Amino acid sequence: MLKYSETAGIIRLEGNRLGRPYHRLPDVFNSKFDVIELRLGNWFLKKHRANIQLKSITFKMDVANKSAELLSSSLGNVGFDIDRSLLLTLLDNFYGMEISTDDPSNTSMLTKTEQRLKSRMAVELITLLFNAESLHLPLPVKPNNNGIQTHWAWQAIFHLNDDDSKTFSLLLDDAHTDYILNMLRKHDKHQTSEGRGNDKALSAESVATALSTLPLSLHIKVAELSVNVAMLTTLRPGDILPVSLPETFPVFIGSSPLFTGLIVEEHDRLMLSNIKEIAAEKTYE
Repeated sequence: MLKYSETAGIIRLEGNRLGRPYHRLPDVFNSKFDVIELRLGNWFLKKHRANIQLKSITFKMDVANKSAELLSSSLGNVGFDIDRSLLLTLLDNFYGMEISTDDPSNTSMLTKTEQRLKSRMAVELITLLFNAESLHLPLPVKPNNNGIQTHWAWQAIFHLNDDDSKTFSLLLDDAHTDYILNMLRKHDKHQTSEGRGNDKALSAESVATALSTLPLSLHIKVAELSVNVAMLTTLRPGDILPVSLPETFPVFIGSSPLFTGLIVEEHDRLMLSNIKEIAAEKTYE
């Protein structure tokens, strides 16, 4: 059990989201954090002469945003929004002059210059993120000036440097969210199939190891004598049975013949030597 104040970073999952791995969507971004950080840092440095680094990415679900820049891909709509303080800082760096940032509430209308910069950043940053190297989302986007969308299924907030007011957001509709979820399913399925293949290989190796260390009892048939019941009834202690020994002695595993060998004596111990395969021996004969 956690207090509400201790649940920072935990995303609420609404009832209509149950049964779908929405809680894993942040993994798509966080798993590529280093790549995204490097690409964003280079982009801000080259495009705006600003030394800006990505510090963290936070996430929200079911977001209402009316001011997001709207773009379209083959799946649906994506949105881009940016804090005005960051937008004005970039304009200051670009034009080399101080621009007032005394409007922390960002309630006033954007100027045409700010809007143009926001529109350009929307296309370039989403293209940067929707890249095979970044988020594995090779989806080209283009501005959607006639569309209207105020509700978004998912929002990723990119926090830059150590200033909480320096952020920009990527907003995804239901179609793009489902697209990422399908990517996760395919990835999990691929990993599972690879894992099963490895399990089979490991299983075969384990079986081979177990077989190689399996203990076996070998039986050597030294002599064989055929008698009838009448002879058995006449046997008494001290009687001698004549037995003829073969040149080689067969060795069995259970009742299956394995090979033949010669019994020799060395240092008061009997040993089996001159081992030959039975099949080869039969062919030779």
